[in-house]
Amino acid sequence: MENIFGRFEVRPITNEVRSNIDLLQDEYDVIIPPLLRVFVETFKIDSFNRRGICHYNEEVGFHNFDNSIERNLEVYKEQGNYYQDKKMLPIATSGIHSGGICVGLVGDEVDKVFIDNESYDSRFEKVAENIFEFVQGLRRDS
Repeated sequence: MENIFGRFEVRPITNEVRSNIDLLQDEYDVIIPPLLRVFVETFKIDSFNRRGICHYNEEVGFHNFDNSIERNLEVYKEQGNYYQDKKMLPIATSGIHSGGICVGLVGDEVDKVFIDNESYDSRFEKVAENIFEFVQGLRRDS
């Protein structure tokens, strides 16, 4: 069985990476949840090699981790109330859900991963407890 985490480029362990995350949080006025922070301090999220990979739950429609954490924060801010009202940070794209795949930023949703069902009454549907569980749900497309 393939180690799916091996499809990400690993960041060097430096204080510079941690400081950069701190600066991004200040710049975008967002606190990155603890497990997502560990993930983005460890892996370059936009380096994922998605070739031949899908999520075990086809309803997620996982497409890719297209953006860096900085770009995801920019999208969060640029979209205004679309994500900010619900305190959801977009982290990945979906081929099914135009709002993508998000991580909760506050309350009971902190670190949990959701698909954005913008066309349904219940807009956000939890698909994983955290980013690590979500990535573990990725597998080779058969």
